[in-house]
Amino acid sequence: MKGPLPEGIPGLLIVEIDLAGIYRTSKGFVAQVSAPNKNKSYLLRAGDQLYDGDVVRISQHEIVFKQIVNDPTVLKPFREVVKKL
Repeated sequence: MKGPLPEGIPGLLIVEIDLAGIYRTSKGFVAQVSAPNKNKSYLLRAGDQLYDGDVVRISQHEIVFKQIVNDPTVLKPFREVVKKL
């Protein structure tokens, strides 16, 4: 990865964020995540793009990410990462 990460959600790395809460809204579930290195929390929705992947889905107890893997030896260029409450 080159250069500084962008501000806000596009600069978040999946491995660095902690799931703080999940809320049901009229438009579906929203996940509140915190990034310890940024001293901020963010609200994520399905489809949001992060620096190294995106939010696939959010359910009552977990958030699922599709993380881009830069490894030429793997069959799929991504992996599923699940963070649970």
